[in-house]
Amino acid sequence: MCELISVDCILSPWTSWSQCSVSCGLGSLFRQRNILRDARSGGSCGGAQFDSRACFLQACPVLNVIVLLLQLPGFLFLDIFGIAMDGQWSEWTQWSGCDVPCGGGLMVRNRTCSNPPPKNGGRDCEGMSRQTHTCNTQTCGPNTDTQSGERCTCCTVV
Repeated sequence: MCELISVDCILSPWTSWSQCSVSCGLGSLFRQRNILRDARSGGSCGGAQFDSRACFLQACPVLNVIVLLLQLPGFLFLDIFGIAMDGQWSEWTQWSGCDVPCGGGLMVRNRTCSNPPPKNGGRDCEGMSRQTHTCNTQTCGPNTDTQSGERCTCCTVV
């Protein structure tokens, strides 16, 4: 009977460390090694094939930090750092229905200074927050209620 001898794998030496993955700020270095011969007959292949560690070459210039902050949604950085942010108008609402059926009425639409609202001493929006438009300018018929448009039945008291 032949007895099998377990043989562990053979790993290459580690490669040199890679260059830092970033030119400023916190990045990573990497290195690896390869399996030169697989394990046989129950042998093992202990040890990692990949290795990494942190690197920090230098602090990022302020401009790079600002560019990163500008990528935040909704200019969140302005609020984070207490920078004044001027207000911007929302979209106009739909026009309302006319408030009277005849005799001249008004339709109205609104907008708010909320997209975004002014923060940290920023300026309010300039311009109108409400617009009106005349409507149903035709004259009402005789004995017509100008509020409801319904004909009135009038009686004369003797």
